[in-house]
Amino acid sequence: MKSGSPRGKAVDWDGLYDRLARAAGATRETAAPSRARTERILAERAKALATPLGDKDQPRRMLQVLTFTLEGERFGLETRNVRAVGGRPDITLVPSSPNYLVGVTSFRGEILAVFDVRVLLAGARQDLAERSRVIFLGKDRIEFGILADSVEEILEIPADEVTPRPWQGDGATSGGVTPTAISVLDADALIADQRLIIDHTGSTEAGVRGEA
Repeated sequence: MKSGSPRGKAVDWDGLYDRLARAAGATRETAAPSRARTERILAERAKALATPLGDKDQPRRMLQVLTFTLEGERFGLETRNVRAVGGRPDITLVPSSPNYLVGVTSFRGEILAVFDVRVLLAGARQDLAERSRVIFLGKDRIEFGILADSVEEILEIPADEVTPRPWQGDGATSGGVTPTAISVLDADALIADQRLIIDHTGSTEAGVRGEA
């Protein structure tokens, strides 16, 4: 009996494996892996090795956000920057002030500026309504307040679900938007915005306030 295969004729390895597998009562996959299956296994192993360790088990970073409304649109601010929430304030107007400065108010013994951030977001200034609320922001202390039509609730939002986007408007601060259409404002950027800093006298020379 001649061994091997006829000269010039390729060996049908897949067919040979099938015949061996059937003789052993097994499938070709378990009897001997084909080249395609071997390559697939190697590719899957390479993909698994390329995945950084711990990524699948790493907990998602959550943002605790206070939500509020402006002209029917929902906004959010991280609670770590929210120092207090107050009702409709008694506002004292500041002459020759920029249109985003509503005025100053007394809160907990301090004279604080109150701003309308919708103007910074390329919106229009609105009159102070009876239902208006003020959200007071700051890091170590209250630094100023911003108007809100209403204050809603505190939510836990996955940080990776907030899609960064630049706000439109002159010098508007940056933020992001969630899949549920909550526009999360960057409170750190608001607090650091030089336009939202006035001295204790309420001076707004050139529309910019300086630290006292």
